[in-house]
Amino acid sequence: MIRIAVALLLLAHPIHALLHPAEIRNLGGFLSAHHLPVGYGLAWGVVILQTLGSLALLAGRFTIPACLGHLLVLAAGIGLVHAPNWYVVGGASEPGHPGAEYSALLMACLLGLLWAQARRSRPDDEDASSRQGLGLVRIAAAAVVAAHPLHGFIHPEGLPAFGQFLQSLGFPFGLQLVWAVLLIQTGCSAALLARRLVVPACLGHIFILAMGIRTVHAPRWFVVGPGENGMEFSLLLIACFFGVVLAHWRRVSPAHRP
Repeated sequence: MIRIAVALLLLAHPIHALLHPAEIRNLGGFLSAHHLPVGYGLAWGVVILQTLGSLALLAGRFTIPACLGHLLVLAAGIGLVHAPNWYVVGGASEPGHPGAEYSALLMACLLGLLWAQARRSRPDDEDASSRQGLGLVRIAAAAVVAAHPLHGFIHPEGLPAFGQFLQSLGFPFGLQLVWAVLLIQTGCSAALLARRLVVPACLGHIFILAMGIRTVHAPRWFVVGPGENGMEFSLLLIACFFGVVLAHWRRVSPAHRP
């Protein structure tokens, strides 16, 4: 599930570039400005690599080279574009300067897939390797979400404005609701990091992320590249948490209890 979600989210970017060739020219100019040779050709190489890598992940074929190719592109993007900013959404994000958290989470998912695939040397290793790869995704997703309420606790001066925004949408007790969201996100992330109450913690995150899409991010899509403040990052987080829910729900059912 996470493999397919990552592939579709990554594929949206080269498809957009192919439909809007000016984006590829702009990327080529950006790469040339950073003293990279053959900037326009390199931009086309990135688009083709992302397209082929995403199609390979969707088909479940050549998973290891596909993950490695995506990891290379994402790491270069963090180094050239996103660092040192972290946030792509929320009150700590900088308009026009998307941070690294979305790319970092994508890389964690790809590393989890890479770990699961590389460790499947014997049939009896498959379940263990999948659990270990999914464990990496669980920790990364929980840590990424935890950064948002922690920023709110450290910089509470921006919370009243968010509370007023929620009240403008018809929600009662806007500021109190904001604090409730921060506390729920913190508790759910702590539970996931400690691997306790995994299913309710994931469901709590999924509910808040879905509400965020409904009230803030939709119908915009991109958070990096051609747009900002869209919903692709939230959808990736939902896919991560939903995958963890399915794995742990199966594990705690009567037929699978130790």
